[in-house]
Amino acid sequence: WIVDAGNTLYTGLDDNMSLPANTTVFKAFARFVTAAVHHFRGRGVIWELLNEPQGLPASAYAELATLVGGSLATAGLPADEIITGTQHPDIKSALINATQAAVDRGAFGSPTLFVGDEMFFGKDALGDLERALG
Repeated sequence: WIVDAGNTLYTGLDDNMSLPANTTVFKAFARFVTAAVHHFRGRGVIWELLNEPQGLPASAYAELATLVGGSLATAGLPADEIITGTQHPDIKSALINATQAAVDRGAFGSPTLFVGDEMFFGKDALGDLERALG
């Protein structure tokens, strides 16, 4: 689930490039996150929060992240532990090592996933990945 540019449900605009950049939209997305976490709890869903915030002011991105963190806590997830954990040296080191291993295998962006030696790049390749695993 992504809150991102081009989603008219969040931006209210039809230009496909506007970022969700106001408190009303952020609060709506935070409510959606709470409902989605409850609905998909335990199903191994991957979540992404505006992975490319270029053009979004840092203060707006911080507001969005804070609201979503509150939604995670409301949904019963350890939001503070998750956020604090991202700053732990072991976690940072594991991320650096995993990133280097991916680059060494030929990854050039995210998401890049491998099944054996076959590389799947981009969200649009997830269906192909599922078929490869199936």
